[in-house]
Amino acid sequence: MKALFMDEYELQASMPLRALEKLEAEGICVYDVEKCAPGKLKFCAKSKESEKIFAILRGSCYTVIKRGSVGLKRRLQRVLSRPGAIAAVLLFCLLAAASNFFVLRVEVDGSVRYAVQAREILREEGLFPCSLYGEENAERARARLARLSGIAFVTLEKEGSVLRVTFQESEEVPVPEREKQLLSPAEGVVQELTVLRGEALVQVGDKVQAGQKLAQAAEGEAFAVARASILCEGVYTYSCTQPGKEAKARAVAKAVFLSGGTPVSYEVGFTGSGEKFVYTVRLQYLLRLGVNFGESE
Repeated sequence: MKALFMDEYELQASMPLRALEKLEAEGICVYDVEKCAPGKLKFCAKSKESEKIFAILRGSCYTVIKRGSVGLKRRLQRVLSRPGAIAAVLLFCLLAAASNFFVLRVEVDGSVRYAVQAREILREEGLFPCSLYGEENAERARARLARLSGIAFVTLEKEGSVLRVTFQESEEVPVPEREKQLLSPAEGVVQELTVLRGEALVQVGDKVQAGQKLAQAAEGEAFAVARASILCEGVYTYSCTQPGKEAKARAVAKAVFLSGGTPVSYEVGFTGSGEKFVYTVRLQYLLRLGVNFGESE
């Protein structure tokens, strides 16, 4: 097994192999031996044995030159020679660790019919975008979510900065109670539409209105199974008495929460003077919705 920290040497002599045998006799292991010219070899050895190698071959007919470090030692030297890269890596690690303490996005999987209720319960328990995550708050929210009618079980997990709610409906829910159609909750453009059961009423790229049918159960079928993604845009306002970066961040967070979707892009306007200031956020966001999607048929 090779050592992690090694140096590369160049050996020149009339009989270079005799020099390697001499090193081996003294208990020094050599690696990656390569003949680079007549009477000249390259080899690697453990970094800690550098002084011993020169001591063994000193005063003989051998010429030994240390070419530099190889393997992990060389990589470490390169990293240490670039303090800017080290600072960037440390900053990235610090930000990644800090983000684990916050909730930046909430996602609802399983049965999306409970999405609005789930987000409301989470908000009441202090778990919403840009909020500080607390295990006690999560436990209270998990207990309330599990008590929703028709739910067999629910999981509430934090994956990095994303808080994910996954519902599993009870198998006792009768089929007639399942939705027969998928409606768009807002005006926007269809980005994705997958229909596993039923028929699609729009296509990707179509502009739809709030309340418009995207898919529905086919004739003779009791329910539909479909999901869609809608790119929407909305304008939201946030009032405050003291403007600044924190107020702007709260304005954006409020817009994201009220939209109920995943932010794509946004523009922030600012007006006001004296004791009242208003931030206007024009938010483009993606709504993911489904009907009976992810359930066994």
